Amino acid sequence: MAKKCLLMIAILVLSGCQALLHPPPATRVSPGSAGIELDLKELLHSGETYRILYSGPVYNPSALLFLPREGPVRLEPTRGWKEVEDQKQLERHADTLDELDAKLWAIVSSGETNLTPGDVCAFIYTPGYASVQRIRDSEKYKILPVEEQFNPRYHDRAFPTPGHGLF
Repeated sequence: MAKKCLLMIAILVLSGCQALLHPPPATRVSPGSAGIELDLKELLHSGETYRILYSGPVYNPSALLFLPREGPVRLEPTRGWKEVEDQKQLERHADTLDELDAKLWAIVSSGETNLTPGDVCAFIYTPGYASVQRIRDSEKYKILPVEEQFNPRYHDRAFPTPGHGLF
């Protein structure tokens, strides 16, 4: 029994060390860290400059993604990201995310030092975390949608108790 426990601990330690040796392909930083003085209000009115997408259900979005329209495409959204239809929908999504304490992040390649505005692949406004993965045999990345975030407006914290009419 002790040998099995030691073996399991060794496997866990080695797998953890392996993750440290291979950092994720991209990371998120504040826009200021990349030398960009930008806030969400500016991004909300830049539909000509950015392709704007959201993840999560339309009534409870979990993230807004701002992909530059010009320059090389370095970040591709996967299935689950949807185009924002108009300015009104964009503002509703931003208001919902404000209630969830979302933050604005710049997505940059891992390992970049002395970041410049040209190192930014996209901006994301979210209270959660989006997984970014390198596309095999390419210099591009793909971004997975952010999981739906808990929102007290749409989710009831109280579990229903058994009673009349429940079953």
